[in-house]
This record gives sequence, C-alpha cells and structure tokens, in this order.
Amino acid sequence: MLNSGFLNKVTTFLLLVIIFLLVFPNTTFAAKPTISISTEKDEYKVGDQIAVVYEINTADKSINSVELSFSFDKDKLTFQDDDIATPGLQISKSSSAFSTVTKNVADNTIGQLDFNATSVTPVTGEKILFQAVFKVEKPGVVLFDVISDFTKVYEGVIKADFDFSSKEITILEDGAQSETSQNIEFSMIHTPHKTTNANENASFSLNVIPADKVSEARLYYKNETTESFVPVKLVKSGEDSFDGQIPAAEVTVGTIQYFFGIIDTNNAPHRYPEANEQFFDIAAEYKSTGEDLTLSDIPVENNPVVEQSVTYNNTTKTGPEDYVFLLIMSLFLPSLVFNKIKNN
Repeated sequence: MLNSGFLNKVTTFLLLVIIFLLVFPNTTFAAKPTISISTEKDEYKVGDQIAVVYEINTADKSINSVELSFSFDKDKLTFQDDDIATPGLQISKSSSAFSTVTKNVADNTIGQLDFNATSVTPVTGEKILFQAVFKVEKPGVVLFDVISDFTKVYEGVIKADFDFSSKEITILEDGAQSETSQNIEFSMIHTPHKTTNANENASFSLNVIPADKVSEARLYYKNETTESFVPVKLVKSGEDSFDGQIPAAEVTVGTIQYFFGIIDTNNAPHRYPEANEQFFDIAAEYKSTGEDLTLSDIPVENNPVVEQSVTYNNTTKTGPEDYVFLLIMSLFLPSLVFNKIKNN
C-alpha cells in the first residue's frame, strides 16, 4: 500500500506540470535535425543504376556546416564517379543546398562516402545534401547508412545533436534479358596531331562508327595554366564525324591535354581514351613567318591510341528510368563497359 508521503510527492509533481503548461502553453521540446537516405525503389536488379539521395531536415535549427560520412556495401555496389576529369572518385555537389563543398570523395575499396560543406546563409528546412549513383554488382540485401562517429552537424560553431535513418534495399538476380534488351557496338576514332597555332581556335574531330549510337559527345581539354578539364560540346558535322573547337583564348603556348567523352543511346557513358590517366596531347606554338603549324598531319609519337572499339549490352527497362536523373547529375562518369584499345 502506498504511503501518504509518496502520494503527496506525485500530486505535487503533477500540479507543477499542469501549472507549467498553463503558464507556457506554446512550449515545445526542440526537435533534432535528421539525416535521411532515400532511393526511388526498394528493389533493383544486378546491373541497375541506383540514384541515392542524401537529405537533411534541419527541424528548428539553422545549419551552417556539415561533416558527413556514409557507408555502402562495397561488395555489392560500385560508386560511379561524378567527375572523370578530377583524380579520385567525386561525389556530385551540384544539387547540394550548401554553397561551398570542401570535400566530396568516395572510396569503393572500403565502401565510404565523405562529404563536408559549409554555407554562409544557414540551411533550413528539408534540403538535399548530395546525390550519388551506384552500379549494382551482386544480389542480396544492401544497406546505406550514416557513420555516426564521423558525422557532425553545426549550428553556427555549435555542434548540434542529430538523428538519422538508414535505407535498406533488395538486389535481385539479373534474369534473362528482356525483349527490349539493346546491344551497343561502335568504334571511336581520332587521329591526334602534333601542333596547332597558339592564340587561334583549335579544331578537333571525333569519328564514331556508326554515329547513330551516340546521344551526346564532348571534348575535355586542359592547358598548362588551368587546373581542371573544360568541356566543349561536339556537333555532328558529317555521317560519322563530331567536331568542336577549343577557343583561341585557351590555346596558350605549351601542351594541351584532351580526351573525349560520349553518352551512347543506352545512356551509358564512355571515355576515350578509356584509362583515366591517359590523354591526347597537342603542342600550341607560335607560327614562324610563312609557316603554318595548324593541325600538323604528323601524329604525336606518344599518342598511341587511334581507335577504341566498344561493345556494350544494356537491358532497357519499361517505365520511369534513373538515367535522366543520372544525366542531370553527371554528364560523364567513368566507363561502365568493356572497351578494347587498338594501338597503332
């Protein structure tokens, strides 16, 4: 049987709670920011592309910076690079609500994403942190999760508590290909040149045979004064030719490195040359009196790649596709296909 002293204490406590609520009727307990992970579907097949969206709901906080680490199943998934012109694996930062991204790297060997960002104007509400694309390699259950020990959220300079939710999906075996399966076979051909005139437009041509397998083509170039590669859209100019120019202002004296990137009609990206560390070179020089160095017919000796053949099979699916989203996030990802390089 309860004694009168205990009952008096309980009664007093309840009265205090009631008085508090009457005096401060609008009092609410502060909600924590929440980090969440989402995908379009809960089931995918081997060979699919998965577009994963990482978001934050700031609740009643104004978030100025984040230091984020996420895990993914490295045995069943392969992260797809967002920027093949930059060494390493890059996470897309174009859709982030944060104005300045200071770290956006992925590691397929340990299955981890690291994303640090700041914003002068505080981020509030439900906003996208970043988006990532993975290729499915093996069947099974896959978990996308937050590595909480390495994740920090700041309101100003104050570290804020946060909640998070993971995302689990199921990968099914890739059965027989559907009737809409499309095989892609084509060759990319480019003859590199030794020199071009400095301070003049430099023209380049890429032949793709057959050309009807190309959805979009670009040239990426970098001179000795630029840190990253600059894209130039190529225009179809003949039966199988795609042409483009590096503007004169960018054709500075010295070596210009370049490579080509295309997206085929199955929305698969391809780099030419295939290897990330391989490029075509051309020397921009001032021409002497009476001498025109524009696109000399002498091939550069250290540019052995003249033709690259591609064989690619992709199962076209019915209904909404992730590929449109993939193209918006990243025009060119590393090659997802088997490419064979023929050397001269």
